[in-house]
Amino acid sequence: MELLTVNDIMHQCSEHPVLNQAINARRNAADSADHPAPDDPVPDDPTSSAVPDHLAHLGIVSAADLMAREFPEPTWVVAPYLCEGVAIVAGAPKIGKSWLALGLALAVASGTRALDGGADVEAGEVLYLALEDNDRRLQHRMRMILGGKLAPSRLHLVTRWKRNNEGGIEDLKAWLELHPNARLMVIDTLAKVRERRRRNGNIYEEDYDAITALKDLADEHGVCILLVHHTRKSEAVDVVDEVNGATEADSGPGSTRSG
Repeated sequence: MELLTVNDIMHQCSEHPVLNQAINARRNAADSADHPAPDDPVPDDPTSSAVPDHLAHLGIVSAADLMAREFPEPTWVVAPYLCEGVAIVAGAPKIGKSWLALGLALAVASGTRALDGGADVEAGEVLYLALEDNDRRLQHRMRMILGGKLAPSRLHLVTRWKRNNEGGIEDLKAWLELHPNARLMVIDTLAKVRERRRRNGNIYEEDYDAITALKDLADEHGVCILLVHHTRKSEAVDVVDEVNGATEADSGPGSTRSG
């Protein structure tokens, strides 16, 4: 009796065309079972990102559409410290916040470098709401800062202004529309323009609403609105909590803070 090994049998089968075809078919079927082909990717539905007409007012956008958009870089008013939007300079009373704010306003209005020459500015019209000062004090401070230089005509100053909820926002908007080249607004101080505290009111919501209204205005006109703000007298573990209203004044969307 002739004994055949497995290799002998496979060799003989490989020489037989019919058997060879059957063996290859079995091999291919086994390979397909062990390594199934990946599922075909589901093509994007071009209509899947379309928002129904009755939801268009919600402003919903797909991630793909958002990533495909191009946005201009923010414009720095005082680089790299103040750009378009709302910024807050906060600190204890009588430490020089108003001097700092007025110096920045003069630099932007005159087109000169700010902060002792350490920061470039985007020159333009400036509105300074000096709501805790009078004309005499403003004149004295500008004389000290300018050091004999001419005062810029693009800096506009006022010592009285309506509160936000009493027409103040509308007046700011009207001024901006009359001065399309405006770059900076300074409100000194925030407490003078926000709505008066309501009895049993929510401090967080009141500060948030005040800053949000100003932020919307700044975004609409592409300007920086700098808010001068006092910190509270009581100490806190987090320096941000020392801003009046605890953390509330710092939490408006897009706001920044400075010590």
